[in-house]
Amino acid sequence: MGGATVLQTVTRSELAEVVRGIVLDSPVIDWVTALRFRGELLGLPNPIRTAVIALLGLKWAGRLTGQHVPIDLPRLDFVRRSADLHVPILLMHSDDDGFIPSTASLALAAARPDIVTYERFTVAGHTKLWNFDRARWNDAIAHWLRTAPL
Repeated sequence: MGGATVLQTVTRSELAEVVRGIVLDSPVIDWVTALRFRGELLGLPNPIRTAVIALLGLKWAGRLTGQHVPIDLPRLDFVRRSADLHVPILLMHSDDDGFIPSTASLALAAARPDIVTYERFTVAGHTKLWNFDRARWNDAIAHWLRTAPL
């Protein structure tokens, strides 16, 4: 949830203007993509996944979901909202994440190549990029810090 929180901060906070760049490691870029993926792993049929995601956004469904307020999932989709991002981003994600799919990260990188530097890993679990390849992780950040227009 750290990456999703950072993205909300840079698009909603009064202090967003002080942020000069962002490093994201295995982030949730789009919650619908993440929720669909998790539902699939749980073996939920697509109609059930779709219904559950829809319920999360409905005020009256709070008794079913346990939410006090509905979740505005479109507001949490930073592929769709990529134009709202204005600072350089180093985005690192593994195709083998296993918890949060890298598809939304790849889509954000494709949508905003002007600000997103994508470091694609192929084998590393969720938030385990550093554990898998410390040198590459450190080198990617060091290189980005030297070259990004911060």
